[in-house]
Amino acid sequence: MPLYGEVLWTKLGHYRWWPAQVMFPDELPQNVLKMTHDVGQFAVQFCGSKEFYWMNNGRCFPYQEGDSDRLPGGAGAGGSSLDSSFVKGIQEASKLFEEYMENKSNAEKLNESKVRAQPHLRPPLYTKIKSNKPYGDCTIHNAGGHIKCDCVETSNDPCGPTSNCINRLLLVECQPNVCTMGDRCGNRMFQKKIYPPLRVQHTKTKGWGLFVKNDIKKGDFIIEYVGELITSEEFKKRIGNMLNNKDADQNYYFMVIDNSRVIDAGPKGNYARFINHSCDPNCETIKWTVNGDTRIGIFALEDIPANTELTFNYQFEAFGEVKKPCLCGAKNCCGLIGEKLPPKRPTAGNTSVVAVSKKKKQKKDKKEKISINKYDDWCYRCYNSSTILDEEVENLILCDFKGCLKSYHLGCVSRDTVPHGKWFCPWHHCVTCGKLASSWCDHCPNGYCKNHAAPLKKHPVLKNVCDEHVVSFIFILNQFSRELNQI
Repeated sequence: MPLYGEVLWTKLGHYRWWPAQVMFPDELPQNVLKMTHDVGQFAVQFCGSKEFYWMNNGRCFPYQEGDSDRLPGGAGAGGSSLDSSFVKGIQEASKLFEEYMENKSNAEKLNESKVRAQPHLRPPLYTKIKSNKPYGDCTIHNAGGHIKCDCVETSNDPCGPTSNCINRLLLVECQPNVCTMGDRCGNRMFQKKIYPPLRVQHTKTKGWGLFVKNDIKKGDFIIEYVGELITSEEFKKRIGNMLNNKDADQNYYFMVIDNSRVIDAGPKGNYARFINHSCDPNCETIKWTVNGDTRIGIFALEDIPANTELTFNYQFEAFGEVKKPCLCGAKNCCGLIGEKLPPKRPTAGNTSVVAVSKKKKQKKDKKEKISINKYDDWCYRCYNSSTILDEEVENLILCDFKGCLKSYHLGCVSRDTVPHGKWFCPWHHCVTCGKLASSWCDHCPNGYCKNHAAPLKKHPVLKNVCDEHVVSFIFILNQFSRELNQI
């Protein structure tokens, strides 16, 4: 709708388009106020003639700078009195438009000065979006092959946190066209945008922050982190521009989503962009697969009472020489965002503390050794090491299932390209129906659920053997036993 004082082009009856100004109600004569008009209409005063009329939004459009230079040919040059009145109206509209734009600019400058003096008046401007928006040549993945869960309609919490939904266990949201639970499905947090009541509030030391209005339980989904979806090249470009500006007060809203894409919630985002960093956070970020693409959600690490500020660890990677100071105020604060926490040293003469610290150090060294050899360096399907051929090293993909250390060549799992987001090897799914496997072959990645475990045979020497190679293995063992008997 037009604003009071704004200059418009209006159309009345068979007359030409005429410039007019939107009037305040208290500026109108009584006879004009008493005129019959519909809801939504506004009063205008025609430039030049000074007459009033009630206008609707469909019969006008905004006056723009330079319209006074586009007079029709012959207007006011020896024409009728209507033409001279029209030229006069054009000239008056040009002056009114300049005054209106000058007053608008002064009001914006005054408002900006107030915001700088009192930054708690309102948060910085950004474009509000509900889901990730791709920028440039960055794309949103949409892979198929979704798994149908085993949840039943009689369950009290179908596909919910207390259920054994296979999709929830794999951090994958159910799809409406696959899941049989319909609207009762409790595994569509990202798709339904089920967020608790949140509010953006100015803090004492950390600027703006995000607070929760109601109590939140541990593990609850709070909000999705959304923004512009950009490529790694665009991310490097934006970071370079920000570093060249050398603005110490600028904020970074980048979050890596995978090896080729980054979320930038600076220009566009939602309330998640206001969550501050903390060395002792009450929230964490977890990657989920939604409709075939990776999404990032904020989840509660602990029970959070109402009116509490939400925080998570940025795990910030510093660019350049200057690091941003940490203002979280936690007892274990490291002082700088992204700085590793210093190790705790025992006090002199305290033998009990020293003994405990040695145990912790041994456990830490053990964990470090495990992390070095986290994944097997050979393919679990063909048993060939990835170090045999240099070109095979890049084709070795790793399973993202929790606790699984298996790795495969792309050709051994019938894939041509590296999968996007999380990928789970076939060892975790039944080869017959695709459900979560409960028993496995000890000699290949074949897995079976409870209903399709018939092909799996137990052998005293070979242990669990599937029907793909049970005959050949038994034949080899029999041959080997005959040779031993002959010897």
